[in-house]
Amino acid sequence: MASKPVIFVVGYGPGISDGVAEHFGAKGFKVGISARTESKLAAAAKKLSSQGIDVATAVIDVAENDSVVQGLGKLESELGAPNVLVCNVGSNGPPGTDLGPKPLEEITPEIFEKHWRISGLGALHVARWAVDHLKPLDGKRTLLFTGGGLAKDPRPNHAGLASSKAAMRNLSRVYYEVHKPNGLHVGLVTVRGFVTPESEKHSPKLIAELYWKLYEEKEPESWTWEIDY
Repeated sequence: MASKPVIFVVGYGPGISDGVAEHFGAKGFKVGISARTESKLAAAAKKLSSQGIDVATAVIDVAENDSVVQGLGKLESELGAPNVLVCNVGSNGPPGTDLGPKPLEEITPEIFEKHWRISGLGALHVARWAVDHLKPLDGKRTLLFTGGGLAKDPRPNHAGLASSKAAMRNLSRVYYEVHKPNGLHVGLVTVRGFVTPESEKHSPKLIAELYWKLYEEKEPESWTWEIDY
């Protein structure tokens, strides 16, 4: 009997990444999820397992390369090498926090660096690991990023997040061009809207279908780099 395919979702939360984990899990994938807090992962693993999904968890801080290597290595040891990896990291925080919305003059170099270390440097850490560890499935490996509309249409109160997401967007484009000849499909889902379960367009379930669409593009000639949604 053939082994199940494997997807890792880095930057797990109750929105897009949860939708992706459920969608791929329902299609027969084993699912590895990571976040910065163990409590968030324990509840998610329980929920996914109740749906009959094979799941493993790892605490990862994407801003630290050692944490990425160790955490993804843990998932790999428990589930096997991934065929698909989704990098869903983002530096958006609630109002009143360093990573929350604030006027441009309040963004210090330290705050700007925090944004960049998550969505920029963190994306690089994940991508470097993926290049070395993703396993082909049906002739291709798949690395997908979650982008944001702010990367293309920045707003004054979100300069830190917009800049870091722009770094992720450009990084994903370079990876797409460089690794397409190597059988690695790098894609980006740019989400322009608030993600809520009730949304008629931006619900996690609907957005998850876009990641599946990119995964299903089998021939390199048909590979899409960005879905702007």
